[in-house]
Amino acid sequence: MAQGRRQAVMRRVVQAAADCIEEYGIQKTTIRAIAARAGMNSAAINYYFSSKDELVRLALERALNDAFDISGLQSGERDTPAQVLEELFAHWLIRVRGHPGIIRAYFYGPFVHQDYGDPAIRR
Repeated sequence: MAQGRRQAVMRRVVQAAADCIEEYGIQKTTIRAIAARAGMNSAAINYYFSSKDELVRLALERALNDAFDISGLQSGERDTPAQVLEELFAHWLIRVRGHPGIIRAYFYGPFVHQDYGDPAIRR
């Protein structure tokens, strides 16, 4: 399989995992549900990813990167620090408010397992 096709399939699966986490929650997301959402079978998921944990980690990392992407912010040179912060917080809230399941998943480790090394907490 060509590298480009492999990467496209992996992106599709990671997006399917993020969609399942959003819909079912992190604990109820299964490889079968992810496979169904991605339009493939469970064996194919296992071919591309070593474990459900790896796939969930990648899905959350992708969502986290998207939530904190500030490349589209439009602050001018004359904006005050307060204006820049207001725009930053508004931008972040718009990106995350439509995905409460992903937000819950970000904080699952810290709240349930007291795992404060989680990428969302570090960020």
